[in-house]
Amino acid sequence: MRTRSNWANDSRTITQDYRAVLAPGSLKKFSRQSAACLPAELHVYEGGRHGFGMTPHNLPVDNWTSALEAWMKSHGWMQAAATSGG
Repeated sequence: MRTRSNWANDSRTITQDYRAVLAPGSLKKFSRQSAACLPAELHVYEGGRHGFGMTPHNLPVDNWTSALEAWMKSHGWMQAAATSGG
């Protein structure tokens, strides 16, 4: 049986047009995380295919890093970059 302590927090980004990555598996993992009351977030974008990474493609998926950053900050796992005084 899994407990809170041995589950990783999870944020996933998948695209509908990349058939090799099975969206049902991501949905299943998201459902398990949610049922265990663990932080989880799932974003499914229509396009982007595999390896969209951080290279802009003029698609909505281009913003996945901003969504991840906002989610991590909302849980205190990431802080805003410090600004240097000048």
